[in-house]
Amino acid sequence: MAPAAPFNPPSADLPGKPFVPEWVPPPVTKEKHNFAELKSIDLSLLDSEDPAVVDDLVQQVKVAIRDDGFLFLENYGVSLEQLHRQFALAQYLYNNISEEDKERLLFHPDSGKWSGYKHPYGFKRHRGAPDGIEQFNWYKPDWEDINRVPTCLHPFMDEIEAFSNYLTKSVNRRLLTVLSRVLELPDDYLWENVQSHGSPTGEGYFRHALFRPVQKQTQEASKGLRMHGHTDFGLTTLLFSVPISCLQIWGRDEQWYYVPYKPGALVINIGDTLEIVSGGHFKATRHRVFRPPADQLNEERLSLVLFNSSIGDLRMAPAQDSKLIQREGCVEEQGVYKEFKKLTSQGKLVPTNRQWREIQIATCTDPTDTVNNRVGAHQVLIDGKVMHQREYMGVKVVLPDDEEHNQTLEQYQQQGSQTYTAPVLTLRKRAHVIISGRPCQISEISKIGTNIHLVAQDIFTGRTLSDDIESTQSVEIPNVRRNEYSLVNIDEGFLNLMTQEGATNDDVKVPDGELGDQIRTDFDAGKDLIITVLSAMGEEQAISGKEATKGY
Repeated sequence: MAPAAPFNPPSADLPGKPFVPEWVPPPVTKEKHNFAELKSIDLSLLDSEDPAVVDDLVQQVKVAIRDDGFLFLENYGVSLEQLHRQFALAQYLYNNISEEDKERLLFHPDSGKWSGYKHPYGFKRHRGAPDGIEQFNWYKPDWEDINRVPTCLHPFMDEIEAFSNYLTKSVNRRLLTVLSRVLELPDDYLWENVQSHGSPTGEGYFRHALFRPVQKQTQEASKGLRMHGHTDFGLTTLLFSVPISCLQIWGRDEQWYYVPYKPGALVINIGDTLEIVSGGHFKATRHRVFRPPADQLNEERLSLVLFNSSIGDLRMAPAQDSKLIQREGCVEEQGVYKEFKKLTSQGKLVPTNRQWREIQIATCTDPTDTVNNRVGAHQVLIDGKVMHQREYMGVKVVLPDDEEHNQTLEQYQQQGSQTYTAPVLTLRKRAHVIISGRPCQISEISKIGTNIHLVAQDIFTGRTLSDDIESTQSVEIPNVRRNEYSLVNIDEGFLNLMTQEGATNDDVKVPDGELGDQIRTDFDAGKDLIITVLSAMGEEQAISGKEATKGY
């Protein structure tokens, strides 16, 4: 394909455009623990004249999508200065939108669309508990009628529309080209046969969002959750990386990890549509929006997102023309694809793309909804973990726990287990497993004959252990938890710890070595410290200590 042209936006200085203050990125967290390691893809390599360079790019994307479903995209044609201008316009919106426009343009999620203005009181049109999240979403009708847009943005719609057009028709089209090549399909297969068209966002939507600091009332009801754990129901999502760390992804080791900040980069994730079209070879990754690390709790998070949607009338099915699918078959156990396959094998129709996305929007629940967010309602217990379960048009969707990721069966029932079992074939790198009676994290996994060979490190001692397990067998998995505490005192080699709710823990030893020395030094200096404690199988160990920010 022809080399991509860089983004060339309309001038910000045209007559009639009000002054827009610059957007100044907030400070990046100093926290280093519990962040995902996402692969970064240079999209400009698609324009290389060297076929080997392009082939290597395709292989990089294949690995990233298979392993994580998330990746960073860089060098896609928008400069950092141009991107910051778009953030400045989003900031201008929330500083200048009138109360009249908020009411006039109020969203109707029961319609199956987020179109319009979302108030900071939950994801229903009526006001619920405050969630501190404001949004404005542009769908096709909103691009076509300027009266459906906040008045304060009217002078800047040329810039916002040009930006959305470039993201959809240049960045996303090139991304779909790479993904088509991964599936061994013609370059424009996904763009021409799956991607929707007809507006700057097709049947998808572009979003300006503002996350204000969490209020105490919201924190208590949602336990830090800002948006439920979910997969995106569309094709691809293009989210601009921001300094405030709130986005988390569900790792293969069944732990939540923050997505790190990469200035100017796009965070790309795959939606349900592509998981199904790829026959499960692409992974629609579970993700959520959670409270940020302690040193960012009082910061606002501004967000720009493009949600690309597939053609609404299509019923999702694997692309049978894919040579990859023809050669390797489908990944039958992959997420939503597995559930769609159940319906088709029974001779039933799966939902259309439009039905699939609209029913999820119309029935969305708030993280503060204590009636539905409980075991017995929208939550179930699976292998000792709390999972969020919904059913849409005969398709069952089971997602990771929407509360603290470390909650287990024991916290919802008076009995529980410190371990559970899982087939060895489901294990991946960084997942937890028990070897020789010790809780470990896998660093290497390989197949030797009919056996699965595991190499892992003890999560407490760091000692390397290994095991060979028949591929048909199951293994024991430890329930591993990470909890944060305020440090109250140090007494005879033990840390006196307290949660935000006032629960105490006096059984954790001061760690050996440099970490323990630093904790003692900082505590003696009068600093308020937050201690992160790793727990598994009756053992606990402090793994980090950091100074608490004001308001923690």
